Amino acid sequence: MPNWIFFDVGSTLVDETEAYQRFAYRCALTLASHGKPVTEAEFFAKMQEVAALGEAPIRNAWAWYGLPDDLRPRWSHEGETLYPDVLQTLEYLSQSYSLGIIANQGRGLAERLEAFGIRHFFDLIVCSEEVGYKKPDRAIFDHALRETKSPARNCIVF
Repeated sequence: MPNWIFFDVGSTLVDETEAYQRFAYRCALTLASHGKPVTEAEFFAKMQEVAALGEAPIRNAWAWYGLPDDLRPRWSHEGETLYPDVLQTLEYLSQSYSLGIIANQGRGLAERLEAFGIRHFFDLIVCSEEVGYKKPDRAIFDHALRETKSPARNCIVF
């Protein structure tokens, strides 16, 4: 019987659509200023195309245009919002399960979850930047299992 439910953050709990659009806009401006005329929509479409291939959308979409990574604008979480039913869902699930996060995210994830008002629902937060492993590497999941002292058969990952 499952006793842990793990969530991703982006596109699961947090709607990143506006943050991605803002990022695409900043990338398009930077690319254009370096002789690569690209619209926000074209860069956004490239990120979606790369993501559909299972690749890192930000890094690999930028690399496709041939400019060095140090010129790429940095990601900003500005514009991220919780999906409408997240609070209700976490409240309900937390009554029967231990909840955790396993996410490819940068440092400061716990603080961002606090700002969204949902940090208190999570008994464990495993953030790729902090543990040194990224999904889909099994090591990040094994790390979470060690922390929970729970066998995989007792965990669900969304």
